Amino acid sequence: MMRISCRKILTGCGICYLILVFFPGMPGAAAAHEGHQGAASGNAVLEKAEAVPQVADQDWVEEKTGDYLPLDTRFTDAAGNTVSLRAIINRPTLILPIYFYCPNSCSLNLSYLADAIKSSSLKPLADFQVIAFSFNPDETVADASNARGNYLKLLPENFPADAWTFLVGSNESVKALTDATGFRYKRMADGTFVHPSALIVVSAEGRIIKYVYGSFLPGDVDMALLEAIKGVPSQSVKRLLGFCFNNDTQRTDVILTKVKIGLVLGSLVLGGLFLLFLRRSKKRNQTGEGQE
Repeated sequence: MMRISCRKILTGCGICYLILVFFPGMPGAAAAHEGHQGAASGNAVLEKAEAVPQVADQDWVEEKTGDYLPLDTRFTDAAGNTVSLRAIINRPTLILPIYFYCPNSCSLNLSYLADAIKSSSLKPLADFQVIAFSFNPDETVADASNARGNYLKLLPENFPADAWTFLVGSNESVKALTDATGFRYKRMADGTFVHPSALIVVSAEGRIIKYVYGSFLPGDVDMALLEAIKGVPSQSVKRLLGFCFNNDTQRTDVILTKVKIGLVLGSLVLGGLFLLFLRRSKKRNQTGEGQE
């Protein structure tokens, strides 16, 4: 009984230590926030993002599953046309909130989404469509057009271009949509943003069906789309939201070095606890044999 108890304690200590090393300040091993950098921000955003408390992802995304989007809200597409969400959303839709001049995580999220679309067993435009909208009201039609051209190149040549819409909008339009989806973000002093990575899946009627987190795995996206086709809201699978490092390679190396040091220290602590456990077990066995 004592041996089982010690093993449990040893395992628990090791897991807790590694959580503290790799996810400091993370409540209950939930998710954290992402700091993102705009193209004009240089290397300052990580410094500023660090001032934002690391909080659980539910503080950044308040899921509104089952609610309906404000379909009369109007945006501007990459061609400069003013369109309402009602005119666009007429089939199951993947909605990705991003801002276009964010070359790190936003770029990755758009790439992940392109990969999920390419790998999907469903047919774009026939079964679903995609919307990427900028929550930065300062971005323009030209920004949306450039992004559209870049990310459509990641898809097969026969991909119907109308199946992926890129939008920009006024502060009022952005607020209406982000409030309705429970998506929160924070603008920094240099014009960049801290925000989570979240894909919102809605039905053809504009009802929020599910949220997809992480790197938008094709299987997760397909499952969410199938649920959107049925029109039945579904519980989302929580995933950890990673951090976005800036282009300051020296600072990134420092961070990676700290991670490596944490891993070594964690291994030493676990090894020390295990040796201590073996030594005490051996001593108890010897004491027991002496008494016999």
